[in-house]
Amino acid sequence: MILPTLISLASFVQYISLSSAVGSLGINVASADLDGNCRTTEEWEEALTKASAFSSTIKTYAVSDCNMLENIAPALNSNGNMKVWLGIWEVDDTHYQEEKDALSTYLPSISKDYISGVSVGSEALYRGDLTPAALAAKISDIKSLLADITDKDGNSYSETMVGTVDSWNIWVNSTNSDVITAADYIMVNAFPFWQYQTASNQSHSLVDDVMQAIQTIQTVKGTDDFYIAIGETGSPTGGTALTEGQAPLTVANAEALFQEGICTLLGYGIDVNLFELQDEPTKPLATADDGTSSDVERHWGVYDSDYNLKYSLTCDY
Repeated sequence: MILPTLISLASFVQYISLSSAVGSLGINVASADLDGNCRTTEEWEEALTKASAFSSTIKTYAVSDCNMLENIAPALNSNGNMKVWLGIWEVDDTHYQEEKDALSTYLPSISKDYISGVSVGSEALYRGDLTPAALAAKISDIKSLLADITDKDGNSYSETMVGTVDSWNIWVNSTNSDVITAADYIMVNAFPFWQYQTASNQSHSLVDDVMQAIQTIQTVKGTDDFYIAIGETGSPTGGTALTEGQAPLTVANAEALFQEGICTLLGYGIDVNLFELQDEPTKPLATADDGTSSDVERHWGVYDSDYNLKYSLTCDY
C-alpha cells in the first residue's frame, strides 16, 4: 500500500468514504498495577475488559517480567474476545532465556487465536541494546522456538508472526535492513511530544514521520504487502513540558492529536496501538535525548488512575 501525505480534512473525509479498510485501534498495557506491583490475573481481566471498550487487541512488553504470560493466560481464556501482542525483552542473555522459558511454559495453555504476534525487543535498536544483526538473529530464534510449541487445542504456533518494535527514525535509517528482512512485521513508534512539537504541528509531524518509516520499510522488504503498524503513539495529559512552546500537556491536546493525527493513520488503513491504557502514578521519570527529565510518563493513559476514560476514542469521520 502506497500511502498519501497528510491531506485537508475535507479531502480526507472523502478519502475515508472511498477507502475499503480502516485500521484497528490497540492499546499498550503495562505489567505493573498502579502501585507498581505485578498485575494479578484478576487485574489483567479488568484491563482486558477496559480495553475492550474501544479495541480487541492489547500490546505488552515482556512475558516473564511480573509473571506476565502466566497471569494473563487465564484472563485471555476467560475473556475469549481479546488478542495480545506479546513482547520479548532481550536486555541480557539470562533474561532472554527467561522470556523463552515463559513462552514454552505458558503458550500451551492459551489458544493461538488470542496471540496476534511476538515482538522481540522494544526500541532495542534505538537504545543500542542490540545490533541489527543480533536482533535479526533473535527474531529467527523465536520463530524456531514457536515452531515447537502447540496451543491448548494442539495447534502449532509456527505461523505466529514474529517481528519487532522501534522508533520511526530507526526505520528511516537504512542501516537496519537486516532486521526488516528477518521480521514478519514491523511496528513503528512515533511521539510528537518527544520531538518538542507545537500543538499546531503535532499531527502533521506524526503522520509525516510514520509515512517516512513505512516507505523505507516497504522499500527494504521489496513489497507493500507487509504488515506495518504503529507500536506506540499518543500524548500525555499532565506532567512537565520539556521546552517552551511545546504542545500543552492537557486532555484537550491529547484528544486533538487523536482526532487529527491518529485517526488519519487509522483512516489510511494503518493499525495503531495507543500508549497507554491507564496512568501510571508510580512510574519513574523519563529522560529525553538531551538529558531533560519529566514526569510525563505517569500521565499517558487514555484512562486515569480510577479507570475514567479521558476522551472519546471514536474518530469523528
